[in-house]
Amino acid sequence: MKRIVYHLIACFVLLFGLTLLSYDVLSPVAEEEPLVDYKAVDFIKPIDLPFKLSGNFGEIRANHFHSGLDIKTNGEIGYPVYSIGDGYVSRIKISSYGYGKAIYITHPNGFTSVYAHLNEITGEAGKYLKSQQYNRKKFSVDLYPSKDMIKIRQGQVVAKSGNSGGSGGPHLHFEIRETASSKPINPLKFNYALPDSISPLIESVSFYAINDNSGIIASNTFKAAKKLTLPVKKVNGVYRVDNHHPIKIKGRIGFGIETFDRASLAPNTLGVYSIDTYVDGKRISYFKSDKFSFKESRYVNSLIDFEEKYNHNKVISRTYRLPGNKLSLYKDMQDKGIYNFGDEKDEKDIVIVVKDIANNTSVLKFKVQVSEEFFLFDRDHAVDKEMYFYNTINELEKSDIYAKFPKYSFYKSFFFKHENIEPNDKQACYSPIHKLDEPSVPVHRYYELKIKPTKYEERLKDKYLIASIDKDGNFESEGGTFIDGFVYTKTRVLGKFTVVVDSIAPIIKPVNVYEGKNVRGQRYIDFEVIDDFTGIDYFEGTLDDQWILLDYDAKKNRLRYIIDEYLTPGQHQIRIVASDEKGNESYIKLQIVS
Repeated sequence: MKRIVYHLIACFVLLFGLTLLSYDVLSPVAEEEPLVDYKAVDFIKPIDLPFKLSGNFGEIRANHFHSGLDIKTNGEIGYPVYSIGDGYVSRIKISSYGYGKAIYITHPNGFTSVYAHLNEITGEAGKYLKSQQYNRKKFSVDLYPSKDMIKIRQGQVVAKSGNSGGSGGPHLHFEIRETASSKPINPLKFNYALPDSISPLIESVSFYAINDNSGIIASNTFKAAKKLTLPVKKVNGVYRVDNHHPIKIKGRIGFGIETFDRASLAPNTLGVYSIDTYVDGKRISYFKSDKFSFKESRYVNSLIDFEEKYNHNKVISRTYRLPGNKLSLYKDMQDKGIYNFGDEKDEKDIVIVVKDIANNTSVLKFKVQVSEEFFLFDRDHAVDKEMYFYNTINELEKSDIYAKFPKYSFYKSFFFKHENIEPNDKQACYSPIHKLDEPSVPVHRYYELKIKPTKYEERLKDKYLIASIDKDGNFESEGGTFIDGFVYTKTRVLGKFTVVVDSIAPIIKPVNVYEGKNVRGQRYIDFEVIDDFTGIDYFEGTLDDQWILLDYDAKKNRLRYIIDEYLTPGQHQIRIVASDEKGNESYIKLQIVS
């Protein structure tokens, strides 16, 4: 009997300790915002088009917040892009991914403007860029001209709009940043008119039990939930919870809201500007999307219910702070936005207010009953789990796998599970499939992952890598290097992993050229380059053995030589080489006439 009592006491102490560890203080120190009258700053529009937005500042994207405005360009490329103010070109970054072709202009008033996904950079900046690409023999460059090198006047054309990099369609990505801190600021705080009379839309409200003594019931049973989402509907201008039973709550509860915005000129879904949460008239949390730093952008995965996003593609914003969330966009948090529903009052009024930057407002109102009833919860029957604390180093070490998670890799403490799965005959795996918990658990920091292959071929040593397996069974490269009997990599996802081999070279195909073709009159020569797994890591083009500039569009699998002064009249040989991340290489040679 004593042994049972001691065991119960130990369990209670463990659970109590976990609760404390899960919610120690990690909130960043609130910054005092400078008193800046953004509306008085003398900036002009970056493009001579209405601000029809396909994306706005602070909008929730995959693993990051959107840091500017995506201005539609009527589905076309080539619109002139203007400098919004006097200044100098402080950076030019060219990449096949991310921002694509981008130019940065630093202004004397303390701000820097950014123009991205461009088709080309023009003027002196464009000449400087091309000279540097040829000098370095690289398409992707990151250049920082001195402030006296390329001066820019307000209204000067600095680029042509495009669809480069990770862009999903022709548009201009436009940012304004604080020069000193490099923090992006919501451009609509400046003197830019965005016609908007549409209030944010609210789809649902969610309830989250914070500890084991908390729960939610919204049915006629005593079975409580640790997480519950209820739809809402608009009644007489106010959103109400669409539920036929009273909402009964006990203990420490946080809220979440599924909401989005639209502007008047375009139907695209946008992010909201602010979210206020009140309990009985007292504000317990306030979120506002004014300014953030890029180093905190991945905390978007702790703002949203990442599990819901992964499993059901629903974007639910938490109005409370998870213990490992250091996001500065929470402006006013009482007890991290969590409310303790005790027994001091039977019924409480909850109000959540959502606004866009034009101050269009939507309000959700509902009541909850504070319950003293005994709640029943579904039991967790899972076994072989280990508690991983968000604020400590966590390690998984077995004979065939090793994983090391740095401190603050996770946003909260949870029970972590690892299991081995035997691959089927159709899966070309060189190890068992290791399931590291669930991919619906977000990981903030890169962690070390090492897997021991069960099959080894010396000739393929440099071709080994680790692949993750998505919910549809597709393999995705996580990279890797063979070291001391293990394949080693770093990643920021959980889920299924295995060792594979990539020994297949990319495929290169001519698109608008063929052997002996006369290309006189063409503006460019295109090649399709495809790699089925690890992706293109290196490419090079030569014209009569002399390096030429190739523009690589990764999303279209396209290498383009824009015909320039290096293609003189006569016969020439053009050669294209491409290799993937495991060093598998292909090339193609063609004789052309100009």
